Parts: sequence; C-alpha cells; structure tokens
Amino acid sequence: MPPPHETGQRAQAELQVLRAICQESPPGSVREAASRLLKNYRWQEPVHQAIFTCLLQLPAGNPELLRTELPACMTRKGFPDVDWGAFFGPLSLPLQDAEKVMLRLTLISGPTDARPSSE
Repeated sequence: MPPPHETGQRAQAELQVLRAICQESPPGSVREAASRLLKNYRWQEPVHQAIFTCLLQLPAGNPELLRTELPACMTRKGFPDVDWGAFFGPLSLPLQDAEKVMLRLTLISGPTDARPSSE
C-alpha cells in the first residue's frame, strides 16, 4: 500500500487528467492521449474510473452535451452524487502537461497484470 501522501497525489493527478478531458478545447487530443495511455491503468478512485469510462463513451466536441450526459452516465453507474464543479471548474492543462501526468500515473500504478489472482 502506498504512503498516504502518495495516495493523495495519485488521486489529485487522476483528477487533473479527468478535468483536462472535461474542459478540453479544442476537443480530442487529451481524450485521445488518455485513451491510449490509460487504457490499462488501475485507477485509485473508483469514481475516477467510472468517469473515465463515461468520458470515453460520450462524444467529444460538445461541452454542453458532456455536462448533461456525463452526470446521467455516472448515475447509471451508481455514482449519482459527484461534485461536477471539480471537473468543469476552471483549469487548463495543456496536452503536453496532461500527457506527463498520465505517464506518471502509469508508472505509479504499475502493470495491470501484477494484480494478485483470486485463486
């Protein structure tokens, strides 16, 4: 188990990436990088995993549609009480910075096949 300060930093980095996808303008590049870099990432926060899954299912390019459809998707996944201000609030993370955060996350989480089996 990682030390508490690392756990908090990891959750914060996850939030940064998700916020960058939610606020992306022009749309596509951060989402595409996240889809590629984080496809096998083990999210620390279950709500972050669910948001990531929803974001990849929803069409890019229409922020108003995203603001409407993302909460609906999350409710269907069992997360009806997400504070959306944290995801749609002011933050601009350029693609290069977002990719650095994503790469750091993949290094922190380690390989996905390293999880212990339930046998």
